[in-house]
Amino acid sequence: MVEKRRLFLCSLLLILVLATLSSPIGCGTLGSRPKSALKGYSDLTLELWVSDEAPSTGEPLKLRFRVANHGEVDVRQVEDNRPVMDILVHYREGASDYYDVFWSDEQEITPEMKRLELAPGESKTIEWTWIAVREARGSPSLVRGVLRSTNKRGEPREETVGLSICVDGCPPI
Repeated sequence: MVEKRRLFLCSLLLILVLATLSSPIGCGTLGSRPKSALKGYSDLTLELWVSDEAPSTGEPLKLRFRVANHGEVDVRQVEDNRPVMDILVHYREGASDYYDVFWSDEQEITPEMKRLELAPGESKTIEWTWIAVREARGSPSLVRGVLRSTNKRGEPREETVGLSICVDGCPPI
């Protein structure tokens, strides 16, 4: 009887350990890991990846945005002084002050960055290392990959993929 009870307790402990290890790590928990998001738009796939979903203040956070074409030739072009592909970090400081920081803020916008042509099977990737700022701590921050274009009427258009991160953890919801 003691042996059956010991076997039962060991099995229960093993189940609890496996359940804990397999559950996702969220904002505000110990440990961190890379995080990614994927979104499809007709024949394009937008993929966003961050190196750490819970970075510490001052820690470099690697961000990667990839656009892949799975259909016919796709051409995107913008008319303003912004790039076709961009990465955005949107965070809140205090109760109501919101800030947007873009990958393109650190780039000289060249003509090549204002037009994207992808053949079938081709992809384009941009990368950025953002330093997690103290002002972003304590609230979820949104990271977005942005694919911009101008439609036939000259109107701006955006397709995005996003995910949340928490600098120095976030309070439980």
